[in-house]
Amino acid sequence: MKELYAQRIRAAAAEVVRSRGLRLVVVITALYLLLDLAMSCEMKERGLLSPGGSLHVDAIVVGAVCLVARVAVRFGLPALLAGSLVRLVIRGATRSSPGPRRAGVVVPRRDSRDPAKDHLL
Repeated sequence: MKELYAQRIRAAAAEVVRSRGLRLVVVITALYLLLDLAMSCEMKERGLLSPGGSLHVDAIVVGAVCLVARVAVRFGLPALLAGSLVRLVIRGATRSSPGPRRAGVVVPRRDSRDPAKDHLL
């Protein structure tokens, strides 16, 4: 029984890996985390303004990109994730499944054209 569950879990994990939407979610999340780390490092060293009052343009650009990425991750990513999961569920539900298989058991098909073979069933 454990082997059956392990096989089903492996199949589900393989399906998730093949899903383009879920891979995109992982990539966008990783990029957001890297941008956030870059923003943290940039702001730790220096701020948006120098002591003389001039702007640090590179810090402003990193901050703007991080802000755009944050908005995309907070609002767009949940929608993308939900859509990908719904597609996975629908794809799994529409697949024709023959049902449980039993090793060594052959179920003959009923041939309606030959009633003489009905006694074999």
